[in-house]
Amino acid sequence: MALKIEASGWPTHCQSDEQKREFVADILKHDGMMARKPALRVNSMPVEDSEVSLPTSSLVHAAFTTCFGRIQLYRYLDLVGKRALYHDTDSVAYISRPGQDDLPLGTHLGDLTDQIEEDWGPGSFITEMVCGGPKNYAMKIAKGGDLNDIQVSIKQQAISPKLFELQ
Repeated sequence: MALKIEASGWPTHCQSDEQKREFVADILKHDGMMARKPALRVNSMPVEDSEVSLPTSSLVHAAFTTCFGRIQLYRYLDLVGKRALYHDTDSVAYISRPGQDDLPLGTHLGDLTDQIEEDWGPGSFITEMVCGGPKNYAMKIAKGGDLNDIQVSIKQQAISPKLFELQ
């Protein structure tokens, strides 16, 4: 978990040192662990030797993790039903309506987070969204919930011109 925090940074609600200590204590209480490697190591083996699988890697664990993630995604899609606008391997964008339950959010490994609020600030929400396929969407976001402060976010996976030549 420590490596995930180092890679992603602290959650937005962890600003002070006290909030960070409380977050770590909550992870320890919830998951029972908080592993941290004392140092990063560089492996400088020759290229031909690097093809041997590491004893710490496991195809079974990799397959299970991928499968479990997909099952969780399907559960979330089942909960939002026809309100789902877009989903990827690790995210769901859906219409939130008064009177209908939103997906549960959390701070633990495997929990959902509100990426819009994390990136654009508390109260921010999507006003319009266009999806063109996997990893290809655009959103208008009311920053801080202010409809007079609309920001645009676009994600587009590059398409090779060779793809069009093949058609």
